[in-house]
Amino acid sequence: FKMKNIISTLILALVTCLAMAQTSNIFRLGLFVGEGSGILGEFQHDKFGVELNLGYNELLYKYNYMDKYENGFKYFNHKGTYSTSFLFKFDNSFRKNGKFHYVLSAGTQGRIIANANYQFKNNNIPDVSVNDDPVSKNIWNMGICAYAGLKYETEKRLSVFADMGAYTEIVGKKWWTIPMFRIGASVSLNKN
Repeated sequence: FKMKNIISTLILALVTCLAMAQTSNIFRLGLFVGEGSGILGEFQHDKFGVELNLGYNELLYKYNYMDKYENGFKYFNHKGTYSTSFLFKFDNSFRKNGKFHYVLSAGTQGRIIANANYQFKNNNIPDVSVNDDPVSKNIWNMGICAYAGLKYETEKRLSVFADMGAYTEIVGKKWWTIPMFRIGASVSLNKN
């Protein structure tokens, strides 16, 4: 008799937890523009969530790769920089059930510099006119990124947000940091 009550209580608690989880889980899809511009998918449970995004970088903010390395380049050109980020997020409203939220997020980011064509400066080689090397390659870098931002949730499943942060490259030719920013909007697919 006691075992039956314990099992019934556990099943009832599990069903209740699953029902609560179904109502508090939110899945969002969105768009953003900034240093990186692209699409995002976000899964949130209560105040915590994860975000995966894909972006095209340097659309609004151009950073000069020639300045990132100690010896610099004779030349550097590329067809674009693409990134993907996986972020852990904390999302909390300023007031209970308020529409204005502050959001903190941090995670990893991988970047691909597409069709890069470059040559480093070398003091042993005389500086002659440079012709682009016909061989180009994709450069893969990885780093950590973090954002702090504000979000406003409307009544109709739409959220708008603005984030400021930084990306620090840790896998690449040299460690360096750039500022990151983005503004965007997302729609909740399963929120009442």
